[in-house]
Amino acid sequence: MTYSLNPNVLNLPANPLRRIFEQARPGMINLASGHPNPVYCDSAGLEAASQLAAQDQSSWRYGASSGDPDLIEALSPWLTHADNTSSLITSGAQQGIFLACQALGQSGQTLLVPDPVYPAVLSVAVLLGLDIMPYRVSSVSAALEDVKATTETQSNLCAIYVLPTFANPNGDTWSLEERDALLDICAAANLPIIEDDPYRELWFQTTPPARLIERAAERGLDLPVLSLGSLSKIVAPGLRVGWVQGPIALVSAMTAARQAADLQPNSLAQRVALHYLLSGSLEPHLAKVRGEYAQAHHDFASELENVGFTRLAVAGGMFVMPHLPETTRLEGLIEHINAEGLLVAPGSAFAIDTSTPSRQLRLCFASLPRQDLAKAGKKLAKAVETWS
Repeated sequence: MTYSLNPNVLNLPANPLRRIFEQARPGMINLASGHPNPVYCDSAGLEAASQLAAQDQSSWRYGASSGDPDLIEALSPWLTHADNTSSLITSGAQQGIFLACQALGQSGQTLLVPDPVYPAVLSVAVLLGLDIMPYRVSSVSAALEDVKATTETQSNLCAIYVLPTFANPNGDTWSLEERDALLDICAAANLPIIEDDPYRELWFQTTPPARLIERAAERGLDLPVLSLGSLSKIVAPGLRVGWVQGPIALVSAMTAARQAADLQPNSLAQRVALHYLLSGSLEPHLAKVRGEYAQAHHDFASELENVGFTRLAVAGGMFVMPHLPETTRLEGLIEHINAEGLLVAPGSAFAIDTSTPSRQLRLCFASLPRQDLAKAGKKLAKAVETWS
């Protein structure tokens, strides 16, 4: 029996983060994962919501391809209310990224992505036959410079993917002025924006600037902006409940594409999310988590600053991507850190060119309980210091 496989499937890049976890041994301290530790989950609230959902007949039936209308209504405080937009419930933000790229891009077109980038975005591009063009995010000014230059010289762009708030992997947040500058560049080029925004509610001291989709509407810009959100980072990753908002016609096309793929979002997961939101548990949970993350980040960053790490400041989210001390040898460093019982993600795992050594590490300060994270910071600081 013979058959052929789609070359795009055969060419899917190996996820470098998965390779990191292949090095894990029992007892290792995990700073590489990109999800919150179970200690930061409102287990009691979710258990109560699950019991209510189990008694809800809607949990066991087919539903709308665009998502449970009750859930969309319950999400209203966390959604934008710009005119001429509609919403689609997705299986996490990842499905939103896929549907956005599928709706906006045609094979052979180019998707602008940050460098470094969340690796799963590259898999989406390869699967859909899209080419990749990176823009630097070593600073926001560099990013804006690259995006402007690219839009002025490239005519085959389908969209730009951007994380302007507590980004994964580097934790950066764009100011309102920087967001406006990006919107102006994209409006001039008529370039659609895919705004990935799953970490927005995890701020430490102050709320972040307006979403790109909100700001575009406030300024009256005729620009297609898709904004993606998720409950994965603020409630529970296992729910796989996310959402997309954007222009009605564009979201309608994405809804048709998702109907062809999986008919609809998971009914039970949606009703669990609905009952959790209706219980009023999310806001007090977020208030608690924000305080925990802020203190965890402070304690963790202090340990690394003591031995010469730089670029540790973030205003929220779950990640830092600091620069190693200048005296640190790169050759053998990750193996040395692993031998000390720590699992970390090297910056190269998020680079477009993964073969180039990086002087950065992507570290998740939400991956451990706060008291354990402080110990992990000391251990990592010592491991790097002894390798310098």
